[in-house]
Amino acid sequence: MVSSSDKELIKYQKYQDLLSHYFIKLSQLLSANADPKSISENFEELQQYLELFIGSDPLKAIKKWYNLDDVELRLITIIFIANLNPDSIGPILSLSWYEQGKNFSLERILFLTQQAGSDKNNNIFRLLNTSKAKRWGILKQDDECSFLMSTCRLSSDVFSFLLSPHASYEYVSEFVHSYPANHCRAISCGFPRLFLQGASVVNRLCGLDSQTRTALAAEMASRQSRVWYLILGDENEYAIDDITTGLRQMIVAEKGNPCVVYWKNLWQSCKQHSAYRALFCLLVHVPKIVIFYDCTNNSDTYQNSLVEQMLCPNMTHTELKLTTPSLESITCAWVSLSQQLLERHQDSIIPLSRDEARTLAQMYPVPISAMSTLMSKAAMAFSDDHLNHLYPILQAQCLALLSEDIGSLAKASKPRYLLNQMTLSGDTQAQLLELLDRIRFSEQLSQATLDYKTGVQALFWGKPGTGKTMAAEALASELKLPFYRVNLANIASKWIGETEKHLATLFDEAQRQNAILLFDEADAIFTKRSEADSSHDKNSNMGVSFLLQRMETFDGVLLLTTNFKSNLDDAFLRRFKSVIEFPLPDKSARAELWSKAWLGTIQPEDDIDNKVLAEIFEFSPSQISNIVERAILFSLSINKNIIDKSILAKSIRRELDKQSSGYLANKKMSDWLANI
Repeated sequence: MVSSSDKELIKYQKYQDLLSHYFIKLSQLLSANADPKSISENFEELQQYLELFIGSDPLKAIKKWYNLDDVELRLITIIFIANLNPDSIGPILSLSWYEQGKNFSLERILFLTQQAGSDKNNNIFRLLNTSKAKRWGILKQDDECSFLMSTCRLSSDVFSFLLSPHASYEYVSEFVHSYPANHCRAISCGFPRLFLQGASVVNRLCGLDSQTRTALAAEMASRQSRVWYLILGDENEYAIDDITTGLRQMIVAEKGNPCVVYWKNLWQSCKQHSAYRALFCLLVHVPKIVIFYDCTNNSDTYQNSLVEQMLCPNMTHTELKLTTPSLESITCAWVSLSQQLLERHQDSIIPLSRDEARTLAQMYPVPISAMSTLMSKAAMAFSDDHLNHLYPILQAQCLALLSEDIGSLAKASKPRYLLNQMTLSGDTQAQLLELLDRIRFSEQLSQATLDYKTGVQALFWGKPGTGKTMAAEALASELKLPFYRVNLANIASKWIGETEKHLATLFDEAQRQNAILLFDEADAIFTKRSEADSSHDKNSNMGVSFLLQRMETFDGVLLLTTNFKSNLDDAFLRRFKSVIEFPLPDKSARAELWSKAWLGTIQPEDDIDNKVLAEIFEFSPSQISNIVERAILFSLSINKNIIDKSILAKSIRRELDKQSSGYLANKKMSDWLANI
């Protein structure tokens, strides 16, 4: 049984063959100098089948897609038929002295379509000024200056469609890129109100970053179309022809299916060139079209109304305003993506629990547009040997994404330690654990206390080498958050306002990533304010005052280390939620540090007693680490795999020499050596 579409195609082919037949016959009659009556009769039959042909489904589709009139359809048909039968056009071309080349002139096409009569001037005027076939580039002329005498051509995409209406069209464009409309649950969860509101023909996207706006447009496209298109804006006015071609090809490729187009900088392009405005006005009349564009930075209602009037005054522009998704929305997005992954990997993953999803949402402010990509990367990291717990894999992906370079102001650092690897006094360890809990339970604290201020500021102070920086790294390891060591040399500036500018950039980037900022040896920038006797003093005081303000509003974790707490401005000390002292280790702590320091196969001799070392030498953790490292180096240099007392004594002496130790240190060294 023949389907209705097949019947229409058979009828279309029949009309095409008959039209070609009479076209060729007309050419033959003209070549043979036939009598005028025969030529006239053939010409009338040509017009009859021309009328039937433009009433067929493919021509009606072209008319509908590009909003063309019947005159334009007749012109398109004649050029199409002439290209199908190139040998037949010679006799017709020879009727006029000015027709040269392989194609008909506009004058000849008007004659063949019976549009060159009394209404000729009107038709020419329309073709010159309002022809959508010409504005879309379907009809092209070699010489616009010689309008009537210039030869006319048909765009290859429309010609291909008319040649084989049911064939698929391979879409390729440099300026208008096509993308599959893949469903993204994260975006749907993050902006439920916008999806409930829905999209109209023209939609203005406002708020958040470009990547998120693109993801929203792509997700809305997935609800209406199988493919969506992104116009890569170009400030070069000559790109308008390339964009027009890309959009025209898009329409042919989609064949009446919904077309979703995201023209990012539509407003800027239209503001600069009227040609872009004309193209946009063509685009909005394409059936089943949905257009997204980015609005200007100015959110003023009056300004936006001017934009709408300039782009297309008779078209309503729907504003889709993106606001930062709530914690609950992000949590739902993680859960939804996890379930989506579970559907594909049922036997190989442990999906996110709601608490785990909430922790990801709270601790890792990754853009919602990146969540699907992170989930895909997590799937690629799965092992075939065992069940894969999704949470730690995603946690690592989030941490990697957020640990981006933030320029010369701070250096991303990979934490090397954990708290359980440190030897700390009981009080110091208790305060660090309290600091961890304050960060982990910040949301609950904000709901349970009055006037709760987000963000954590802590000061670690104590003598050099007592583990302040190590503790900061350990906190970052425990929390699995991005960790940055601030470059103080690049923060402070002698130029007025530059220090504040650097600090603003640093805090903004750190807050965006929910990163831990470490100001190591912070005395240089958090110093006490002084009397403003000079411009330098005023500049320095302004920097300190700005720091105080940013500390109040910073939502992340701010850690400072200093050897001398008294050097810091009192206003800073009042703002720290934790001020933790790192004292020099006592005797038992030093013994533990000595015993933990020997990790590899190179070990001290049995007669070297860690407790005796701890009793005699009051070294800091950093000093003990340096001594052990140097002793191992000395052993390697003489090809020994054991450290005797002479090697260790040499290493201890090096450390004491760094401090210009005097009689008492030498006495301790002699006592220790005497005990062996």
